[in-house]
Amino acid sequence: MRGNWTVTVPVKKAAPIAVVEPKIKHANDKFSLDIEKIVFSKLATELNLSYKAMLPDATFGLLLTDENGQQLDDDTIDSYIVSNTAVSSRNISLRLLLKPIDEGTKRIKVKLFYYMIIEIVSSQNIDVTMTEMPTKKNPLILPQNKKDLMKITEIEYLKNKTVVHMLRPESLLRGPFSIIDEDGNPLAVIGGYATGNDYVMEYEPIQKDKKITFRVAQTPEIHYIYLAPK
Repeated sequence: MRGNWTVTVPVKKAAPIAVVEPKIKHANDKFSLDIEKIVFSKLATELNLSYKAMLPDATFGLLLTDENGQQLDDDTIDSYIVSNTAVSSRNISLRLLLKPIDEGTKRIKVKLFYYMIIEIVSSQNIDVTMTEMPTKKNPLILPQNKKDLMKITEIEYLKNKTVVHMLRPESLLRGPFSIIDEDGNPLAVIGGYATGNDYVMEYEPIQKDKKITFRVAQTPEIHYIYLAPK
């Protein structure tokens, strides 16, 4: 329609922003970290830091939680990776944007971790054949490494799909797995979803009396770092 028009768009007042400069400095023989500034708002949490890593063939990262252990970002390790030591042997400044912190949060915990890149390169898959139906009390154990275990707690054999229920390890690195039928063919994945550490994967249908094997990708162990104040 032709003519002169006036468009009014309501805009809310910007959310208040709090800026904290804790000047926290920690270091050991593997890693040094300076937390310089944290910016809080209802839209995001901004963490400004600088770091230096001194351990060859390792990838370093940060895990940020509140005092109740709730992660301050998405449930994926990619959000926390700082850098591998190929580019972090010098001081690096970093700005992380995280989800907003819930009102009432009193503390933010920053946990440093690393894992060895060579463990990924040299890792192999492990096959675990199911010999009996898993339950929550007697789950099928799928080892991802020496410490982290994935637990299959239930399998539903439906007409149009096979539904696998599992408990994932608390480790930040979670390796994938595939299901192999008795002829050596992988079952096609239909979908999946997660609720906390509970995870559900859906595959193409298979008969209940058919033998299946879980092929588990191995992941490196996560090592957490204690840093003493400078």
